[in-house]
Amino acid sequence: MKINLNLVLSVLLGVVCFYGLTPPPVFSGISPDKIRALQAGFPEADSFSRKVFRLKDNQKEEITRATGQKITSSFVTVYIAQKDNQTFGYGLFDSTRGKSSLIKYFVGIKPDGQILTVEVIEYQGEKGASICRKKFKQQFAGKGITSRLRIGDDIDAMSGATISSRALTNGVRKLVHLWHAAFAGL
Repeated sequence: MKINLNLVLSVLLGVVCFYGLTPPPVFSGISPDKIRALQAGFPEADSFSRKVFRLKDNQKEEITRATGQKITSSFVTVYIAQKDNQTFGYGLFDSTRGKSSLIKYFVGIKPDGQILTVEVIEYQGEKGASICRKKFKQQFAGKGITSRLRIGDDIDAMSGATISSRALTNGVRKLVHLWHAAFAGL
């Protein structure tokens, strides 16, 4: 038996409209692990899209100078969270090296450039996993481009996770500067 996918989708959409059910958020070709992080960071979003920006050499140099981290790629991918066609947040993904393993993380940024959320997507190290705790991640909320975002200044390291705390903090600082370069210019 051959099933017509368009017919099935049309029927499902009709059922959704008829019963007043809210359709699921729209994801423009975004991978499942990123969708989960975006939904956690922006639970009220009804759609996400992706935009790739090209950094100029002077922007890369400025970000390197400001963050102490060399920017090797000329491209930055920003995920845009919307509700009712209004942008209310941006998400950036990256990874950094902790003491013994890779830390994959996500930073949600408000339209005004302030950090909304930091989420650790993957951490496999034996030590340092306390950076995944809410207590550590909440320290980033409300900070932005004018914040120092440095361990010992405005961010406290987690006991037993100093290297991972520093690595994640440095990574968050880098993503805030990348967002700023993409949306506010340098």
